[in-house]
Amino acid sequence: MPRKKGRRRKRRTHVAGGGEQDGDGGRKIPRSFVIRRGELPVSLKDLVPDMRRMFMPHTALHLKERKKGKMKDYLGVAGKLGISHFWLVSCTERGAYLRVGKYPRGPTLTFHLEGFSLSKDVKASQRRPVSLESNDMKEPPLLVMNNFTYAEASLKARRQKDHQFASANRVESFVDAQKRTRSC
Repeated sequence: MPRKKGRRRKRRTHVAGGGEQDGDGGRKIPRSFVIRRGELPVSLKDLVPDMRRMFMPHTALHLKERKKGKMKDYLGVAGKLGISHFWLVSCTERGAYLRVGKYPRGPTLTFHLEGFSLSKDVKASQRRPVSLESNDMKEPPLLVMNNFTYAEASLKARRQKDHQFASANRVESFVDAQKRTRSC
């Protein structure tokens, strides 16, 4: 410990550091892994990096996946890294699926992907495509939730999506600062 004129000075070890907290509700900021499972067609392989960019800055953008990588390996490091959600993209003979799981104790929702658009396809269809800079990716996207019916299944999905994104701080956020919007 540092000394000042023969006296010991106490460091601030008694102050709880805590994890990264959200400014508004005091909840921890949700972090996620987007993982591909099994053999995927080329279009689904391109969807995985698009999803990772969509969830930036609170996701692992350059996650190294191995062919022999098991879910147990990802779950082992999830607690240490503060991961709260897993997004799993897989494909079978019947079609493509997206599984959204909350770590450590569920629920896990499975969605059948009927169709999707990649970011490169959207940029190709626009007359003046907007390119997002690295500064735009430092803030999480603003989630706008519309057209939800209050059935049992959609209520579960709404709760899952609500806790996937960090909540916006209404006091400090400005409309001009919101560059990305995710609507459901």
